[in-house]
Amino acid sequence: MSHCASKRTAGIVIILLMVMLIFAGAVQAFTVQKIGDKGLYPQPGGDRHNSYAWCMGILHHADGDYLYVGSNRDIVYLVSAGFFRTTKNTTDFATVKSYIEGFFGSDIGTYPTQADVDLHPRIFRLKLNAAADWELIYTSPNAQGIIPLELGYRGMQVFTDTAGETALYIVTDSGATKVSRVLKISADSDPQNIVVKEVFRVQGTTSLRPIAVHNGKLYIGANNDIYEATNPEATGDWTKIAADSDFGGLVAAGRKAMLWQFAGFNGYLYVTLSEDVDPTTSQAADNGGAWLFKGKFDTALARWVWTPIIADQSLFPAASYPKGLGNRFNTTLSLASFQDNLYVGTLATFPSLIGSGNAELILPNRIPPQIYRISKTDVCAMVIGDTAGPTRSTIFPSRIGNYGAGFFQPNILQMLSPDPAIRDTNFSLNQYLWWMAQYNGKLYASTFDLRVFLKYVTRANLETAGVLTPGDDGAWLAVQAALQAIEIYNDNPVGCDIYYTSDGVNWAPLTRDGFGDPFNYGARVLLPSTIAAHPLYVGMANPFFGAQVHTVSDTTVAVPASDGGGGGCFIATAAFGSSLDSRVVILRTFRDQFLLQSAPGRFFVRFYYSYSPAAARFLENHEGLKPFVRLGLLPVVGMCYFFIHGLGAPAIFLFVSIGMALLLIFRSGRRSMREDGA
Repeated sequence: MSHCASKRTAGIVIILLMVMLIFAGAVQAFTVQKIGDKGLYPQPGGDRHNSYAWCMGILHHADGDYLYVGSNRDIVYLVSAGFFRTTKNTTDFATVKSYIEGFFGSDIGTYPTQADVDLHPRIFRLKLNAAADWELIYTSPNAQGIIPLELGYRGMQVFTDTAGETALYIVTDSGATKVSRVLKISADSDPQNIVVKEVFRVQGTTSLRPIAVHNGKLYIGANNDIYEATNPEATGDWTKIAADSDFGGLVAAGRKAMLWQFAGFNGYLYVTLSEDVDPTTSQAADNGGAWLFKGKFDTALARWVWTPIIADQSLFPAASYPKGLGNRFNTTLSLASFQDNLYVGTLATFPSLIGSGNAELILPNRIPPQIYRISKTDVCAMVIGDTAGPTRSTIFPSRIGNYGAGFFQPNILQMLSPDPAIRDTNFSLNQYLWWMAQYNGKLYASTFDLRVFLKYVTRANLETAGVLTPGDDGAWLAVQAALQAIEIYNDNPVGCDIYYTSDGVNWAPLTRDGFGDPFNYGARVLLPSTIAAHPLYVGMANPFFGAQVHTVSDTTVAVPASDGGGGGCFIATAAFGSSLDSRVVILRTFRDQFLLQSAPGRFFVRFYYSYSPAAARFLENHEGLKPFVRLGLLPVVGMCYFFIHGLGAPAIFLFVSIGMALLLIFRSGRRSMREDGA
């Protein structure tokens, strides 16, 4: 008997070792490397006032490839200063500074005196595939006195003009000066003597945010005007192809609107418009909400024609969907094309509400970001979003993806809560779906995560900000209850998220904690290079200690071609009835994210694919067995769920403990039976 017991024990050990080997190989799916830190320049100490890697571009010069990064300065400092100037009715620099430092401590960089303030944005570069340091290439000139001409560099695009010259074009955020520019860095420039040249200027705009290449031409957006060029350095070549009137006259009507992002798809130029909620006017249903149009040049009419897809349907009755996709706090959209669909991510903007002292509008109305996809016939489906609770979609009753809004999935405590209000609440603190990009056959999506700000939600800070009345214990208890609920039901760590998908429907996390830095609250831009062998470049928003840049190299192994209609999970699909069942999705995600990333895991998958189709067919012909198979699969689904959510080690300990306890009970029972029989 002892020999048999030893064999069973050895078998258990071997199985556990195989499991650990499979799981250990999962980290090899992606290689992440930090190549820029502490605001990028100067090193080693850096400059924390360089808040964001706000835009990026790769340009090939005679001596190699260079990564260019445009920054902004002190974004949280500026928003906070605006808030305290408004709510405290003061313009005194020292007073405002004391409020900011009292709120954030040393986590936000400030300036000793007003004369020391430096809001001049910079452009940096790094020579790739070389032992090189970051270089400062350009600093914004002054508009007047010490006031910079621009507040940041918001977009970059490589473009080859009609003369065959390739250059990097950069668009600026003008801020109060309302002078926006297009800058040019030529690939033919002397790499050691880069000249940044202004090639176009627009007066009266707050920002030239969107820039894109479409059908061999360069496009930029200035407020609600769109310009086109084939030779951008020739000022006369810039042609206005759309005006505010094409998009409902929002700027003329005094709306807080501007063009946000462009993407070429299905022969059209798709453009998104941001319409921020205006706190100074009636909080009606038409106050705020993102717009989406597609445009194409009509040769018969000799002009561009713009078709509304998402718009105010009282102005554009032909629009397929209402602005904001039914929620006016979905104030703008990010875009990316992938697998014959246009993917649309939502952003709920809020800095303007905080800066204007209207923070009370944010908490009761915030909605985590969603992802939609639009077909070539402009039919929209919700991929990531909510179907229940206060953040549920008012348009789409179901979703096709595997996460709620903000990539939220309820944990086991939330699912088991007796309170339906808790079960239906989305506790995600993701605020933006900031950027999407395709790289190595996958679509990546990045977020802006507010969770870092919970650190500063203290009673003293809330009273200082005017959110709490001093002495109101009941209100503070309500805040504490909300914070506790987030801690219990939201297991997403501090720091931004990046998720990826191979099929456009099922998503898995690349990082959920800002690559291990809680102050990386957003992945501002994802840059896939068209140059072979380059990784995915990720520009971080870190207004606390300075911008960072990371690279992501994808070493993921492709799913076998004999995947089958149920995504390869043949038995689970047969047992649960659909490849879209949430439990099948969990198993498939675990397969893609863990099993396929190691040799033992791939061996198991091949073995499973060899024998499971026959087992699935047998199960389909014996309906009565399905409940028992479903019951047997539930512990496996549970284990996979824990691993997907970063709780693999506790899950192994829990399941092994339960298994060993059951084994001991079973053996003890058999021993008692033998003793009784004796």
